[in-house]
Amino acid sequence: MGFVPVPGGREVVINLSNFPGIDGTNARDLSRAEIETRREVFRITAALRKYVPGFEQAYLIDTAAHLGVRET
Repeated sequence: MGFVPVPGGREVVINLSNFPGIDGTNARDLSRAEIETRREVFRITAALRKYVPGFEQAYLIDTAAHLGVRET
């Protein structure tokens, strides 16, 4: 999980989702991974609010337009 502060603001960019075991050339795998990682983003946002000091009032602004596959 990586946190990158946005200069001049109170926002951070978080790179966090990992969905191993998908084939980036398979449309069904990509769709399944897209759905599951979006669900994961909301679970992680809730966990950050609950367990990480300073994130009590954090909220999700945006997610990537599509899943980024690093390797297949």
